[in-house]
Amino acid sequence: AALHTGGIIFIGEGEPFLHPDAIDLMAMAKRTGFHVSVLTNGSLIDTTRARALVDAGIDQVTVSLWTSCPDDFALHYSKGSDASLGNTIRALKLLADTKRTAGTKKPEVVLHQPLTRANFDKIDGLSRLARESGCQRVSLSALREHRGQLNRMAISSDQIRQLELRL
Repeated sequence: AALHTGGIIFIGEGEPFLHPDAIDLMAMAKRTGFHVSVLTNGSLIDTTRARALVDAGIDQVTVSLWTSCPDDFALHYSKGSDASLGNTIRALKLLADTKRTAGTKKPEVVLHQPLTRANFDKIDGLSRLARESGCQRVSLSALREHRGQLNRMAISSDQIRQLELRL
């Protein structure tokens, strides 16, 4: 705050809610006057966390979901399953219901999808899922190659052009 920072995004190499004090840290940042955003896979949002996010007045929760299609889930989540996708969908609906019960629009819930070679042509499912689960926005971004490790999944220039035409 002393440096006039306006916002804090809770993100990490893993899931922010794995930290035992994540909600307390987010609430403290919000009380200090920061715009608080969280980037999560959504799988750990349960009743207690949903209520805490709403009660703290967290501004935005972005749920990054690599696919909205159960059939493609294994392509993007090596240890995942349909049940994990189901858990994330249930978490989104739980957060929407908690906000509705509290009579608030915060946190704004954004469903985000990194675009890959396997999912770039299936964004209709993402927007449908966002509507059905009470998300306010959808965001997309092309997967960026990371030190060559994800090259095989990165979206091509031709696929980006196809997507631009479709959008």
